[in-house]
Amino acid sequence: MKRVISIKFLFFIFPLLIPGMLYGQSKLEGKIFDTADKDELGFPGANVVWAGTTVGTTTNAAGYFSIKRVKQVEKLVISFVGYKTDSVTVGEDEEYFTHGLNQQNETAEVVVSGKASGTYISRFDPQLTVRITGAELRKAACCNLAESFVTNASVDVNYSDAATGARQIQLLGLAGNYTQILTENIPAVYGLSTAYGLNYIPGPWMESIQISKGTSSVRNGYESIAGQINVEYKKPRTSEKLYVNGFINDAGRQEINANTSVILNKNLSTMLSIHSEFQNSSSDHNNDGFRDEPDIRQYNLFNRWDYMTETLTLRAGVHYLDEQRIGGQFNYQRNDPDTWTLIFREEALQRDTKKLLFKPPLYVESQL
Repeated sequence: MKRVISIKFLFFIFPLLIPGMLYGQSKLEGKIFDTADKDELGFPGANVVWAGTTVGTTTNAAGYFSIKRVKQVEKLVISFVGYKTDSVTVGEDEEYFTHGLNQQNETAEVVVSGKASGTYISRFDPQLTVRITGAELRKAACCNLAESFVTNASVDVNYSDAATGARQIQLLGLAGNYTQILTENIPAVYGLSTAYGLNYIPGPWMESIQISKGTSSVRNGYESIAGQINVEYKKPRTSEKLYVNGFINDAGRQEINANTSVILNKNLSTMLSIHSEFQNSSSDHNNDGFRDEPDIRQYNLFNRWDYMTETLTLRAGVHYLDEQRIGGQFNYQRNDPDTWTLIFREEALQRDTKKLLFKPPLYVESQL
């Protein structure tokens, strides 16, 4: 009797277990790939999850997956890093499923900025080089290359002639003629221009200064025995559209600086820089009959043109300089031939001269 009851019980329960057994063995297989990939190679590691459940899987190295079905759930959530997450409806009778994902829209440009020191030593340059940026140059109220080193101890600048205001640079204790001065890696201050050349590079024109000390910097000429000073001018594409700067002090010195840049097209750009300087105070604080500062009148203009492509860089410029510099006793009379024999006076070599020259020279740089 007991055996008959057990058999009847099994016949009653078995039909109820069949759907569960079939359900437990039901699976969905498929492949996930990039819609832009014509070969549909597939994504390794894409996530495939039934919506609203924790039942899920990931695709293999070829992009294939196999997942158990969940009762009364037809939506499949598919996701992959860098691609849009999709929710797709899968039919109950569907055994194989393929789906393509679209790339997610790129995020907007992220700009990371920081404030660097005005003077620093580059860690990427194998040569020990001190770099003075525009932030440091703004600390000095004045106004040319010779006066740009007032706020730092990298370079020592002294008067070589107080009567005319001539200055010279000293590096490693050696005189200025052992230091090479370049503008954009082209020798600029040499020969007769050494005495006053430091005064002919206005501060507002400069973007940065690089200083290398020692004979390790000898690469552009023998003048760089003590070191090298390279000046980078402002570039038309990165400079201000319009910049105006003025300076005046109690000694009667007046300066006006201005530069403007124009980008003509994607390859061609130009920039005009202007500098004018006047000093006519004729001050004599110690009452010795000599000017404390030379009388100066200077007009300095620089027009540069840049042409740049992916493989070619072409730069040309025209530099115009007109300066009059007079120092010495007050009773010096200009244009008086007897003045030389009567009193001591000094007048700059570039007295009442007008020069039109190309500076920096034309050069072509090709990058292949």
